[in-house]
Amino acid sequence: MNKLKFVFSTIIFSVGLVITTLAQAETIKIGVSFRMLSDVGYKHGELITDTVALWNKEGTINGQKVDLTLYNDECKSEKGVANATKLAYQDKVHVIIGSSCSSVTLPMVPVSAKAKVPQIIPHSTNADITKKGSEYIFRVPVSSRFYKIVQGKYTAENQGTKIAYIYGPDAAGKDFALSLADYMRENYNVEPAYMVQSGEKETDFRSYLTKAKATNPEVLVISALMDETVRGLVQSYEVGIPKSVYRVTASIGSKVEIPTNAGSAAKGVTYAAAFAASDKRPIAKNS
Repeated sequence: MNKLKFVFSTIIFSVGLVITTLAQAETIKIGVSFRMLSDVGYKHGELITDTVALWNKEGTINGQKVDLTLYNDECKSEKGVANATKLAYQDKVHVIIGSSCSSVTLPMVPVSAKAKVPQIIPHSTNADITKKGSEYIFRVPVSSRFYKIVQGKYTAENQGTKIAYIYGPDAAGKDFALSLADYMRENYNVEPAYMVQSGEKETDFRSYLTKAKATNPEVLVISALMDETVRGLVQSYEVGIPKSVYRVTASIGSKVEIPTNAGSAAKGVTYAAAFAASDKRPIAKNS
């Protein structure tokens, strides 16, 4: 929490905001737009709420109280834009955090840029987010364009190049799958054995998985939001895709909810995700 406090404090004063305005303000206002429809969203919301409460209890930031406004965008782009607009112009926050979905974060970027409000990206990985040229964007996770290189090289050298792709309509899942396919095409001269995008809010992927199975892939890529990824992994075994076929997910595979909810279907799944080498905890060192 101390590191998070430092990040907020540094960002607030390093991006050219009017310091005199902040110095005169009684509170530092932080606005959040998250997908508050899953355990991940709720937990992040609770973490930020608890962190801000602790800051105010233990001495605030630079002597100023911190006020938190948290909105649910439901992973819908129109709601994310509405939330960002409200946070910037009505709530007049000093920092916006969000969203948890790349497809929502992308259209929020022009809003925060026009309002000149710093926006912290907690875990949206779509490469286009930082390609929009906004000087007010501060992304925490690694861009998907780096994940495709790491995952692509490992997959080609250790798992195979005959790959079936099933990806969701969300920007992050789609970006990872298409980027990985492009990497395989450019570096190993192979086309996808099968590729399909699932529909919005689709929960039954067995028809896609059955078609993917028919191609006898060496690798199955399931790239979507957490709930959809869990369902895809579980259903891949339900349609009879054998354990010998390697399962690959986007960086969302690093979420603890994946093995918790997918159970044995998550066994052996590979993914590329950022890792903090500075983490001194034994569990991190042994990972």
